[in-house]
Amino acid sequence: MKKKVEKEERLSLTRIWSEVKSDHTDEEGVTHIDAFITKDDNEAGSVIAHIDLDGVVKYNVEAAKTDELAQEIIKKVVDDKLADKQKLVDQVVKWIIFECDGTEFNFGDSTAIELLLMSCKTENLTAYLPEGK
Repeated sequence: MKKKVEKEERLSLTRIWSEVKSDHTDEEGVTHIDAFITKDDNEAGSVIAHIDLDGVVKYNVEAAKTDELAQEIIKKVVDDKLADKQKLVDQVVKWIIFECDGTEFNFGDSTAIELLLMSCKTENLTAYLPEGK
């Protein structure tokens, strides 16, 4: 019985908030991670972290780095943003190959280009593509 109590106490230390949401992304593509201590609809939440288009997390609350629920939500948002960026990189690679078609460049494997593009900011990748691509 003692082990169960210790486990419950440990869980309460790793989970501060009862609800964590990632349902607001601003016009610059930054997702705001909001946390609520209770499930009361009238409670004002706190923005505990921001995640930019490149999946970089900026913590506003240090405890969000170790809170189990916050990390679960943050990881999902980061994974989604990195998947979106990979899709964008794929588009840019295709565009580069298209632009170089018929030139002296012969692309067999585009892995090096993809690795290079993943290090670019998402906004720069978006700006490179012609509108509608």
